[in-house]
Amino acid sequence: MLCLWIEQRLLGMQHYLLHQDLVTIMGRDGNQTTAITIDYVIDYTSALKNALIETETGGVTYRYTYGLEKLSAVVYGIISGAGSVQQTYSYPNGSADVVKLWYNHSRLGTTDFLTDNVQGKVTSYTAYDDWGALTMKTIIKLGTRELDLVTEYTVHKYDPVLGVYFARARMYDAADRRFMAVDWVKGWIQQPASLVQYTYVLDNPVIWVDPSGNLRAAGFYTINGVYAYYYNPDAAEFRIDSDTYKILLDLTTRWENAEPGKPYETTLLWGNGVVSEIAMDRSYYSQLACRVRENARKDNENVYRQDEVMDLLHENAGLAIEYQNSMLLGRSGLWFALSGKDYFLESVAFLIGMAEGWGNYKFDEHWQVPFDSYEGNKMNVDNNKNWKEWIYFDGRLVSADDLGNMNMAYVGVKMHLPRYVYQNRFVNDNKDAYWVQYGITLAENGR
Repeated sequence: MLCLWIEQRLLGMQHYLLHQDLVTIMGRDGNQTTAITIDYVIDYTSALKNALIETETGGVTYRYTYGLEKLSAVVYGIISGAGSVQQTYSYPNGSADVVKLWYNHSRLGTTDFLTDNVQGKVTSYTAYDDWGALTMKTIIKLGTRELDLVTEYTVHKYDPVLGVYFARARMYDAADRRFMAVDWVKGWIQQPASLVQYTYVLDNPVIWVDPSGNLRAAGFYTINGVYAYYYNPDAAEFRIDSDTYKILLDLTTRWENAEPGKPYETTLLWGNGVVSEIAMDRSYYSQLACRVRENARKDNENVYRQDEVMDLLHENAGLAIEYQNSMLLGRSGLWFALSGKDYFLESVAFLIGMAEGWGNYKFDEHWQVPFDSYEGNKMNVDNNKNWKEWIYFDGRLVSADDLGNMNMAYVGVKMHLPRYVYQNRFVNDNKDAYWVQYGITLAENGR
């Protein structure tokens, strides 16, 4: 028989638990039916109303410390059996034998394992599937006590009596992959999946978390010491002002907008001399996000230049059109007419001069890979700095050479020059052809 009473109080919360297997599940003393009261001291200044102290009546006390996530637990009141992990804390009016444990988290905030403060060894660990269902668990045993402090999935504490997670606003059932109550936040009409009241993080627990049980969010970060949630879990790992974070945020938006199985765009995938066209579907965005993360972890961060690339294209097209107008309008147009020069040939000469001169970005250090090595390649050999894709633009990684091809075609369209001028002269392979065509597409779409 299972009975669960929950009483909420102004200054904290009490849980009255009654379960025959409490010793096995909760780590209580004695294999018998026992009623245990736990008093909580809650930090109401924290975003998640974190528990600072848990005290069992006549039993063990747990004190927790937090940074961006839960850092450690100090356990008081262990009668015996703590052994090598036990240490003594000294106070002005006495001392206490304690066990201090450190939390080790995944990038989503899930507790993977605990280490002790004495030897630094793993004392307990838990493995989960992507939805939080337990696949393996080892908890710390201290004499007759079993302390299950390790089972926390994306900051949600596991309730072993109910077999679900306490997700603040409501309970989450990892086995069913659903919340057990309706969502207080009703979602947005622009995102139909958010209107389903029991769905957990839009059915994508690899990307999202839901710390409050009300709204998908991700990662922890602080602004002036205040907790904030951002719509990408990488805020926990990368700076929110970093190029990596900006790229991942944009990829997340593109992933959401990509209808599953129906990509509206394609791109090229190249490697080992092979160039192939691939669909820009959700799988593509997920794989690119993983690549961007790995580059950042290797100190080979990609750069987010979405706006800068478009500004560059607009500026160059503006210069080209201004040059063309100078051949037709005003005093300069009169002198050009008298010179006998050909307007078309001069326009072509301007485009070629730009493509081979100041618009040839593979020779511009600002657009080249700045690292001595990048993705395992030596960047100072065979012009690798020119050819390696490291600039993020439009959901793609672009090289300095790619940018030059895209720029030439974009400007050529804006100058109303025939395509053979820029499609034939500078295209040496499929990769060049792709970026020339993409520059054409950008210009024709009015971007």
